[in-house]
Amino acid sequence: MLTPFVVVSTGLLILALRVTWIVAVSGASVLDLSTIPGVIGGEFTGAIHLPRALREGQSIRLILTCTVIPWSHTSGKSYCSPHTSWQDDREIAASEIAQRGNVVPVHFTIPATSDASTDHQDDGGSDWHAVEWVLEALGQPHKFWRGQYEVPVFRTGQSPPIVAPAAYSISDVGSIAGALMHGKAFDESKPELVARPASTRIGTRFTSNGLEIKLPIRLAFLIASLWALVTLPLYVAPLIVAIWLPKFAFLSIAGWLWAAFFLNVLPAFFLVIGERGESSWAAARS
Repeated sequence: MLTPFVVVSTGLLILALRVTWIVAVSGASVLDLSTIPGVIGGEFTGAIHLPRALREGQSIRLILTCTVIPWSHTSGKSYCSPHTSWQDDREIAASEIAQRGNVVPVHFTIPATSDASTDHQDDGGSDWHAVEWVLEALGQPHKFWRGQYEVPVFRTGQSPPIVAPAAYSISDVGSIAGALMHGKAFDESKPELVARPASTRIGTRFTSNGLEIKLPIRLAFLIASLWALVTLPLYVAPLIVAIWLPKFAFLSIAGWLWAAFFLNVLPAFFLVIGERGESSWAAARS
């Protein structure tokens, strides 16, 4: 009974030892910023001075992440649900780092719609949120080296002016309602804005290779798969009944197999068909 707990504890211990080992061998690195602060709607540049030279074939992956940390207070309880509002990454080759003398160049373009760094911003009442910008450097492959730096990103005089909200007419109400109901994965007029659909758990983020979309498993497919697995023993049931429980053999073996087929295949089949039909209808309607 204790085996699962021992396995989980051992895995957590191995993970902690690996992280500790990476921190110990990484050494102290220095992030030298050329833009202080990073400009919203502009550039974020700098350089990371590595404590030691990289081996041949090793590179550094840079990941710049903006995390929004909202806090809400309801009935004497506090809730926090951080989420990534924007992220970008790029890989710097070992040859480029060696040419600069073990220095990793940092260069990102920050979208004009990003949030500025803040420790505490009131949202009204007792609710508030914080915005954190973090630059992470990972040694590739196998993440042999790691550096993490909290960086300042603000709106400055170089930032583009904030565009006033558009005034919608009555003819736009239908499209707005459709976007709210079905979600909008990408806005072509604002390529830096990626809105997560309200009705799904689709995750999106910008990377150096383009827009990355994470599609979770659909509920109907999951239910259909589980149902098919759970009802698989029905195909063996007629043999068990015929050998050990002859009194309950009120159906022939062929009848049992047909019953197993209808109970096993048809519900899963119609779940999948229903899911596909609903998706096609929503696509055609949008």
